[in-house]
Order: sequence, then C-alpha cells, then structure tokens
Amino acid sequence: MDRDKFSDKMSYDKLRQWNAALSLSFNVAHQKTVIDEFNGYGPLRVLNLFYPEKDRDKVRTCHCYLLHPPGGLVSGDCLNIDICAKKNSRVLITTPSATKIYRADSNGIRQSQNISIKCEGSDVEWLPQETILYDGAKPKLELLVKLDKKSSFIGSEIICFGRKTCGEEFKSGLATQRVSIYLEDEPLSFENLRLEGNSSLLKSCYGMRSQNCIASLYAYSKNESLLEQSCKSLFSKLENFSKTYGGDSAVSFRNHLCTVKFIGENSRIAHKFIIEVLGHLRPAVSQRELCIPRIWRS
Repeated sequence: MDRDKFSDKMSYDKLRQWNAALSLSFNVAHQKTVIDEFNGYGPLRVLNLFYPEKDRDKVRTCHCYLLHPPGGLVSGDCLNIDICAKKNSRVLITTPSATKIYRADSNGIRQSQNISIKCEGSDVEWLPQETILYDGAKPKLELLVKLDKKSSFIGSEIICFGRKTCGEEFKSGLATQRVSIYLEDEPLSFENLRLEGNSSLLKSCYGMRSQNCIASLYAYSKNESLLEQSCKSLFSKLENFSKTYGGDSAVSFRNHLCTVKFIGENSRIAHKFIIEVLGHLRPAVSQRELCIPRIWRS
C-alpha cells in the first residue's frame, strides 16, 4: 500500500467512528438519589430515573436506564461510561435492551466499550442486559470498579457468542474482556477473557461446553460475614437451577468478594440465572429485597 492510499484509509476509519461518552455522578437530595453531575457526547443518554422500591424510610433507590440509540457497535465505535456514586446514594443502573456488537469490517478494526464505576460509601448495582457478539465481531470490553469499605456493590455481565436462535455461531472474530475490581486501591479480582471465533474453548469440556452464553455476577458488601454466609447457601439453589434449566455454574468467595459464574444455552436462561442469584444475594449486600427493573419485563 502506498503512502497516499494508507493516509486515505486511516482518515476514512477515523471519520466513520461514532464514539460516545457519558459521565454521571449520583448524590443524595431530599432523601432520594439523584444525578448531580452529567457530562457526555455522542449517542449515549439517560432514558429516565425511576423510584420503584419501597425504601421510603431510607434514601430512596434510583433506577437509572442508560440508552444507546444506535443499539450496537460497528468497527471503530467506542463507548465510555464513567459512574461515580457519592456517600449514601443508592442506584441501580441497567439498559433497556441488549447491546449488539456487529461483524468487524474487512480491515479488522475493533469495537470497544469501557465502563468505570466508583463507589464512595454508596450502594451501586450495575446490571446491563446482555451483550450479543455477532459472528466476526471483534469487541474489546472493560469493566473497572473502585470500592471503599463503606460501599456495597453488585455487578453482572452476560455475553452471548453468536446468535444461536438464528443458527449463527461465533466462527470468526476475537472477543476480549477485562474485569478489574479494587477495594481501597487494593485489587480484589482481575479477570481476563480472550476468545477467538471457532476456538476449541467454545466446545471443550474445560471451556464453554458448546453453550452459547456466559453470565458473571460480582458482589461486595460492607457486611462481609453476612455476604459470606449467603454465598455459601447459594450452592443448593444453583444446583436446583441447573437441574431445571441446564447449564453449569460455580460460586466462590475470596478477598471479600463473591463471584458467581454460569454458562448456558441462551440469554433467556442467563437472565433467569442472574435474577435467581440477585434474589438470594441482594438482602445480604444492601439489605433490600429483589426489585426487578420494569424495563426487563418489556
């Protein structure tokens, strides 16, 4: 490729990007959690704030829906989301629909999504709906969580490799994901996933076992002993879940953090799994009963 053609290609790649960023800060005002700082650009919005939970004797919990109108990422797109929850705020953040990551272009340019969450003596739940990787997608996904000892946190991720209901497998592409969780600047957990299309890991017994979806949930509570007990009692529930819906799951409690994993046939079952785990762990994490976001029912 000569210099002129190379320059034209680079400028074309840069011009076609549709990047977006959103920075949100949550605080307490009049006994309810509100957004006190909002900055951003591109197609990334707060759809609405809701207060469906019966916690009127405490700071009211805010349910915040983040909307990405294009609905998916193509080559060159990048989403950056920064969330800061200040002292005593209580917020559940989700999305109205799945995030779709489409096939990368012939140049192999990647799509990226970076989420950063900072909890300052607050209760935060990060519960987006699933991310669907189309065959040929090349996403780079990152979740960074910073906690302090007076915070509580629950975060979940569901990733679907291909579209099994359409007969589409993840035969090409490259998916990478990094999850980093810190407590007072000390690392609690690092996870790195690198999965190529048509990899043996998608079908092997030590990988995805021919399942389509992987779900992860992370929980931290300032009441560590209560969370540890709840984590241990989760085993029997998950055994019963697998008998009913199939799939495989695992639970661990290390470094103050409860980590739950699941691989299953489709996103519907993965959602059921996340709801089952939330219903069990949420009282231990934030002393609140399960309250499913209304948007999940639509």
